[in-house]
Amino acid sequence: MSVEDFEIRAARLDEKDIEAIVHQRRAMFFDMGHRDERALESMSERFRPWLKRKMEAGEYVAWFAIAPDESVAAGAGLWLMDWPPHIVGGGRYSSRGSIDRKANPDLRSQWDSHLAAQTN
Repeated sequence: MSVEDFEIRAARLDEKDIEAIVHQRRAMFFDMGHRDERALESMSERFRPWLKRKMEAGEYVAWFAIAPDESVAAGAGLWLMDWPPHIVGGGRYSSRGSIDRKANPDLRSQWDSHLAAQTN
């Protein structure tokens, strides 16, 4: 299987995609060494309504790489933060968005190689 076998699509504001984002964020923190299950669960419960509000407002966008078996193989999320007027740039949103990325561990190196090739 190669990265060309995956469909890239925007996350939708529905229960299934919201739960996928919550799951990936929880797994991201677990992979970073945060092993306190109670803290991870508390964070997830508080993140869920925040995520829904931000997605409804168009302030959080996410994308998934969907594997041929319809599972989420990887995802990326971007929080668009309203930034005060600045000397650089004039738009409402800054390029200083907060990005979360999580990939299925079995596919991570392949996915990272594909992303690196796309940015060069």
